[in-house]
Amino acid sequence: MHMSRSKTGSAVIENDHIEYWSFVNFKVLSSNYVDHWMRDHNPLFSFIDSQIMNVLKPRPRYYDDANRRFQNAIIQSLYYHPFFSAVWAGFAYLEGLCRRTCGDYVDVDGTVKRAFRVCGQQYRTARGNRRAKKGKKGRVRISNLHHLLELTRRQVSKGTRKILFRFFRDYTPFDISCWRNDSLHGSEGRSTTIIVLYCLISVLLLDFVCESEGIVA
Repeated sequence: MHMSRSKTGSAVIENDHIEYWSFVNFKVLSSNYVDHWMRDHNPLFSFIDSQIMNVLKPRPRYYDDANRRFQNAIIQSLYYHPFFSAVWAGFAYLEGLCRRTCGDYVDVDGTVKRAFRVCGQQYRTARGNRRAKKGKKGRVRISNLHHLLELTRRQVSKGTRKILFRFFRDYTPFDISCWRNDSLHGSEGRSTTIIVLYCLISVLLLDFVCESEGIVA
């Protein structure tokens, strides 16, 4: 992800990005712990052919010239593909993934299950909100991606938290939330957005799989 530090330019999607996303896709598909939504509703990997990328099979990755040219052709088609607009669906997937990571606090539809406070905003359950004193009430549903990402970074493993600390140093949850809004309104279309979005989702998916399988991330 740190190959794409330019916030104003448009970074190039490299072979390394494709192979990393394909590897994460394989881990998700082969895990017995992810739910069907994570596996079947993931729009980010729908047009990445992991078999072609030689990632699925445990063998040395030796590429001849023909295969390398074929890989580059796929990367270029990804960049210019009409599915480039799938970045919009990617933000929806990111939001759903964050809600599942924060399952102790929020339901998959964003309804608050347990009170929490993030970015100076109080969130409460509907029942807790009714009991709260005037001036102490909060929101009963979370739909702000910025706030959701801040809550998510508290819920991941210690190792992943360190990764996210570095990740959000370059691209803050507020930046990513703004990209989401711009994408929904048709003004955001840089490849940097795809790179950062895919890598962030990959980090969170790996954390979820590792935690579920008892692996220290």
